[in-house]
Amino acid sequence: MNYCENCETTCRVRFCSRKCNITFQNKNRDTSFSKDLKPANCVKCNIDLTIKKQQSTSSAQCQSCKLAKIQQRLEKTCLDCRKQFNALSTCAKFCQACRKLRAENAGRKSAAIQALTRRSWSEIELGKLCLQHFSTVTFNDPIFPNDPPTETHWDADILLHDHQVAVLWNGPWHYKKLRSRHSVEQVQRRDKIKLARIIASGWRPFVIQDEIGSKDIAKVQLAFNDLLKFIATS
Repeated sequence: MNYCENCETTCRVRFCSRKCNITFQNKNRDTSFSKDLKPANCVKCNIDLTIKKQQSTSSAQCQSCKLAKIQQRLEKTCLDCRKQFNALSTCAKFCQACRKLRAENAGRKSAAIQALTRRSWSEIELGKLCLQHFSTVTFNDPIFPNDPPTETHWDADILLHDHQVAVLWNGPWHYKKLRSRHSVEQVQRRDKIKLARIIASGWRPFVIQDEIGSKDIAKVQLAFNDLLKFIATS
């Protein structure tokens, strides 16, 4: 039985783990060659300087020229708003405000696509009842503009245009964590923004809280009756 050369724990080989192997090699690595310097001239301003022996004199630059080059790279023009901004990397194309706006637009586009493909059974059944009772009904229609205005708008599950009522059937996704990458806080934050944009557009939101999400036609009928009462009394 051997002892690890780094931490001295018992093992069958020189090191008990890859981590100990790397730590040992780093501590005993010869770095003296990197301390040797040689004279050179800055290729930009021709000032005298010293560089490491292994570096090439054909690309040597003083600190001032290096900083100037970095600063020149980081001064960018936003491709969206055409304003000048200081970028954090050389590949940046958009300013911080436009990046945030693009991320919000992408999130809303993704949510709109998912809304068309992830309509719950209860939402679909409630929509059938609404079509039988109201003359102008649309589903997942993005008619509520964002503030500030953007290319994507907010939608609602069912829109009753005759009464300007936006029906939102919020299933379990809105109230409890269902997946490892699912953030309930983010979903509820989006719900608050959506409600604010619906109200600001002159519509009345009608929210159905469905924390179970089971297929129950009686529950759908009860929600429809509550919707009729809401319209009649408001």
